[in-house]
Amino acid sequence: MKAIYDLTLAYAHKGRFFEAPPVWETLSQPALDKDWKFHVHVERFEIKELKGKSDAELAAWLQGRWVEKSKRLEKLQRDLEEGTDWSQNALESDKKVTNAVSCPDLAKNCIGWPG
Repeated sequence: MKAIYDLTLAYAHKGRFFEAPPVWETLSQPALDKDWKFHVHVERFEIKELKGKSDAELAAWLQGRWVEKSKRLEKLQRDLEEGTDWSQNALESDKKVTNAVSCPDLAKNCIGWPG
């Protein structure tokens, strides 16, 4: 294993945050983007950057990931309530994030998706 991928997923249905499409609709509806909004944020962390850290340091790193994830989701929820297009959040961050990819619409291809 060379890296850890941290994914943050957000979705909304007709303005309701975190209302996911039912599994059957996910499989049977060819264009989910008509009724649902999706946002995927991906960050890649090299294992070598984390290797050798103590348990306490890794716990602090992981806690920091959760804090950033919460802030990102809160912003997406505010943007939804204010009518702001989620694609404007593509790579916005308080700090420069490297290896980050955003896919505002899962029904279409994600540009820059690693792999």
